[in-house]
Amino acid sequence: MNLFFHLLTTFIPRDQRKTKHFFSLVLIFKDEAPYLREWIEYHLLLGADHFYLYQNNSTDNYLSVIQPYIEKELITLVEWPEYPGQYSAYLNWYKTFRNETRWVSFIDIDEFICPISDTTLQEVMSRYEKYPVVLTYWKLFGTNGNLMHNTGIPVIEQYTNCRPKLFTEGKIIYNTYFDAASEFISMHYLEIKWHCIKIPPVNTFKKFIIWELHRVNKKNQPYIQLNHYWSKAFECWKKKYEKGSIEKGIKYKDFDFFKRLEFACTSTDHTIWRFLTLLKLRLKE
Repeated sequence: MNLFFHLLTTFIPRDQRKTKHFFSLVLIFKDEAPYLREWIEYHLLLGADHFYLYQNNSTDNYLSVIQPYIEKELITLVEWPEYPGQYSAYLNWYKTFRNETRWVSFIDIDEFICPISDTTLQEVMSRYEKYPVVLTYWKLFGTNGNLMHNTGIPVIEQYTNCRPKLFTEGKIIYNTYFDAASEFISMHYLEIKWHCIKIPPVNTFKKFIIWELHRVNKKNQPYIQLNHYWSKAFECWKKKYEKGSIEKGIKYKDFDFFKRLEFACTSTDHTIWRFLTLLKLRLKE
């Protein structure tokens, strides 16, 4: 089956339209002002060239943070009050903005795309040029023992304690030259359609994900991972839990869930620190 899909992606004719942007990010957010600038500057450093931000009932000073980027036409801001509103926001993006960008990923404010050896998203995506959808696996990070988050230190510097292995879930990077197979635009899994055939995503090891089987190939390194700072400090987790899930519209991932993840963080990962000095220079500007 994998061989069939590999051959199919070689021969499928591709839409070669020109797009305004090469790599864009879609984010739905609520009360995330302290974290927006680092998240934006980090991904600009990697080569992302546009952000579609869906504002979901924030009461903080988010606009003062992102206004300079709006003026530079780096951000398209959409007011999106629905709750839960994550999937409807993604569908709105697909119907409204899809043709503006070549590649897109639907990630959250606590997720940072992390190339393993390459230094730009352009380099990374050249390795997956022929694939319609790539699933980047999470590297899950814990609190590093912090009860309170230090707003004077970047997120990617404060939290290095993590699970030792990649998690078999993550977020997709979608090649918009292909049509989605349905109107349910999921950030975790997306099939594309070609005539009557549905093509699943590949993972970062270039293995098609079929029947929820996640296979690796030691000959192919993943090239990229998604650093997921899902809790940050303990107080950050508490606020996140009380805010509820924009995806599900409920409170979940409770204290028992928090403890299970925290106890699993028995390793460290500093891969993203390769970008830390350049990020700090950008944040000083």
